Amino acid sequence: MPRETSIGGSRRSFGETRWTVVLLARDRKELGGLIDRYWKPCYFYIRRKGHDVEDAKDLTQGFFTDFLVRDGLGRVSRSKGRFRSFLLACLDHFLSNEYDRRKAQKRGPKPLSLDFEGAEDLFSHAGKDSAARLYLRQWAVAILDRATRALKEELGPRFDALREYILAGQPGSVREVAERLGLTESNVKVIIHRSRRRYRELLRAEVARTVETRGEVDDELKELFAAVGT
Repeated sequence: MPRETSIGGSRRSFGETRWTVVLLARDRKELGGLIDRYWKPCYFYIRRKGHDVEDAKDLTQGFFTDFLVRDGLGRVSRSKGRFRSFLLACLDHFLSNEYDRRKAQKRGPKPLSLDFEGAEDLFSHAGKDSAARLYLRQWAVAILDRATRALKEELGPRFDALREYILAGQPGSVREVAERLGLTESNVKVIIHRSRRRYRELLRAEVARTVETRGEVDDELKELFAAVGT
C-alpha cells in the first residue's frame, strides 16, 4: 500500500477498471494475477468437498490447467454475472467429470507452480464452514491481501509501523510510533487517515476488476466483509 506524497493513487474511472483482470487475462497479460486471486478459494472448496491433500492438489492443478487449455476465459462474458460465481460453476462441472479429467491431465502441459503447503496450513485453521462458504471466505481473504500488499508497496517502510492503526483501527496515542518514524503526531494522524481512505480505494479497485457495474462493487464488498466477519 503509496508514499505520503502520492497516497491519493490513480484516479482512473470505474469504467477503466471493471473486468480488467478477466479481459486482459484472455491474452495472458494478467493471467498470473487471475490465478493468484482464485486458486486458493478453489483449493479450499475442493478440500471441503472431502478430497484429501494430494487429491486436492491434483484437482486444483488440473482444473486451472484444463481451464486454460479449453480457453475457459474465452467463454466468459459480462452477461454471465460475477466472475467468481462463473469460475465456481466451472469447478463444479470439472469435479463432476473427474475421471475424464485425470486421463486428460496426463496429456496436458506442465502443472502450475502453486504454494499448496501454505494453503494447507491455512485450510487447517479454516473451521467447519461449508465448501461454498470456504470458497467465498478465501476469495475475500485474497482480495484483502492484495489490497494490503498494494498499500504496503505504496507506503514503504512506514506501513509496518502503522499497519494496526490503518487496518485494525487501533485506538490510543500515536506518540510512540511518531517518534519512531521521526514525524509529528499530527503528521502521523494525517497519514493514517489518508491510508485508510486509500485502502478502501484499493479494495474497490480489486473488486471492480471482475464485476460489471458500480452497484455490483458495493454488493461484492458487503459479501466480502460478511465473509471475513468484519
